[in-house]
Amino acid sequence: FPVTIAAAPVSRFPKALSHLCNLQLMNASSSNDTSSLVAYSWNFGDGTNSTLATPYHAYAQEGTYLVTLLCAAGNSCSDTLVQSVSILPKPDLVWTLSPACKDNLTVFESQSTIPSGTLDSTSWLVNLQFPFHGTSGSYVFTTFGIQYLHLHTVSDLGCPRDTLILVDVQ
Repeated sequence: FPVTIAAAPVSRFPKALSHLCNLQLMNASSSNDTSSLVAYSWNFGDGTNSTLATPYHAYAQEGTYLVTLLCAAGNSCSDTLVQSVSILPKPDLVWTLSPACKDNLTVFESQSTIPSGTLDSTSWLVNLQFPFHGTSGSYVFTTFGIQYLHLHTVSDLGCPRDTLILVDVQ
């Protein structure tokens, strides 16, 4: 009886993604026949997975990871590609905050560090509208209750990290 050999798809994502802070994967996979790609399976090498065609993944730690992409075509054929990616360190956010009392100056300071490299910039945003640039700043809160303080740092290699700090003004 006749045997039909179907063409396998080709799994591809750019090797240029080898040194990053986070991973935005650009899927360049293709199918070699008239069937289209019907499924994707990504393994990011840190215990997490995705079935999206072009996923975004934020690694919790710097390091080198093996990223695996399996593409399946409508003809039941599949292809797998494994590539190594190096994830750069992101800043470790640490801050101090003086007591926050209504109508008194509240001082905030970043003591953030990075495992390797240096911090390139630090900025703050008070209540989503008052910016401060540099490692420290101060602000007079004029109302009681929860106020917002946003800390943003960027490494010399362009890796950002930020957090929202809830300040309980007494």
